[in-house]
Amino acid sequence: MKVTLAFVGDMAFSGPLGTDPVGVAAHIAPEVRAAMAADATIANLECPLTDDPPSAAYAMAMSAPMRTVEALKALGIGVVMLSNNHVLDAGPEGLRSTLSALDRAGILHFGAGMNYEEASRPLVLSLHGMRVGFLGFAGGQCATRQRPGTVPLFLGSSMRLIRRARAACDFLVVCFHGGEEGIQYPLAPEVRNCHRAAAAGADLIVGTHPHTIQGIEWYRDVPVAYSLGSFIIPITVPGRFEEWQKQTTLALIGRPFDKDVIRQMIVLRCHVAPDSGPSLETVPFRLDDTGVPVLLKGEEEALDRRLLESLCEAFKHPEDPVWATRDQIEREARRYLRKSFRWLDVLRQFHKIRWRHIVSVLRGQR
Repeated sequence: MKVTLAFVGDMAFSGPLGTDPVGVAAHIAPEVRAAMAADATIANLECPLTDDPPSAAYAMAMSAPMRTVEALKALGIGVVMLSNNHVLDAGPEGLRSTLSALDRAGILHFGAGMNYEEASRPLVLSLHGMRVGFLGFAGGQCATRQRPGTVPLFLGSSMRLIRRARAACDFLVVCFHGGEEGIQYPLAPEVRNCHRAAAAGADLIVGTHPHTIQGIEWYRDVPVAYSLGSFIIPITVPGRFEEWQKQTTLALIGRPFDKDVIRQMIVLRCHVAPDSGPSLETVPFRLDDTGVPVLLKGEEEALDRRLLESLCEAFKHPEDPVWATRDQIEREARRYLRKSFRWLDVLRQFHKIRWRHIVSVLRGQR
């Protein structure tokens, strides 16, 4: 029997969306809900759930009230990925309260934990007789045996985690959170890491973080959806957008930034059966100025579908000029990081640095 999985991108009931999460969910269009209907619906929960966020959080820190779980349930989201750069915005206690709220609500989760063992543990579901596994990866919040966080995708040990998880299930989904915000093509390190994950045993790879849609590449018959865009997040809200935009890599290196690209998003639907490989369908929507998805009609829908097709088509043509532009952006970003590097900041954070952080910097990843 066929299993259907539905994936949505970055979700954060923070800021103005946190006042009434259930009310926000109630106003989501029926067409969006229909696209999300599946045997399992998976979202990237990009904010800790806590009723007591720390007052010393950085400017773009996100959190949502504990009652957000009711909004997730109302939307039919039964599984959330926690491997992202905001998972510790409310500190270790914020992650602890998130895990507790999800567990009490019966919402399954993967990708982060109070230590490395928890963060690296796969989630395996039994759906119509198939064992479907999920692993989540993200850099920047590296978990250790004593410290909460996530697991980066680029490590050799992460490939071993993928091989081990694949042996324990019939179909393995690898979710990762990485890349640069506002860019519509995956960076070279993300492409390499996803290719390694596919070779290690992933059957489907799904990416988040850039807040834009990126293309879908088929590598060794494994679909790699590099970025689904955002789903419910106050990133398009006037005022909040400008504050977020000026901190992006594109802004820091003086590149133009088009607000419309972060409005675009897709719901990714994956169909898989025991005797066949996965098939995909994409349903496009856009974020409005409150940060929630709205229905596309007519020429708008056709335009977004053509855009996604062009992003996917580029993977078949390594000579496409978009890849040279992407590589130039990467080089400019590295130059900016080198110029802004401060040894004093390193010394201040020395007690937090681990070998995997150093490897991440050397490989040009975050």
